[in-house]
Amino acid sequence: MKILLTHHRPGNVRELKSILEYAFVMAEDGLITPAHLPPKQGAVKLPLDMPATTPGGPEADEKTALIAALRQAGGNQSRAAALLGVSRVTVWHRMKKYGIDVYKLVTA
Repeated sequence: MKILLTHHRPGNVRELKSILEYAFVMAEDGLITPAHLPPKQGAVKLPLDMPATTPGGPEADEKTALIAALRQAGGNQSRAAALLGVSRVTVWHRMKKYGIDVYKLVTA
């Protein structure tokens, strides 16, 4: 909560909403921690006891978030993009980058 309150967001409420939606998708156990915040939030200095990312680095976080968003959106790339706070084209590029087949993902 401290990170969200102290970080400057030029997009105001819409950006905060996107950040929270992203964190919700990433937090599978229901508890949102700094590790679940989008990579942009990494610019905020975290206390030493708060990890900035999950094991595997930012690319693992990016792929995990993309898969979770696509599942939550039922394979709808535009909705997944909205959940992640990125464009639909960015979702498509990331799917290509990580070799994600949305049809296999949703039907699995």
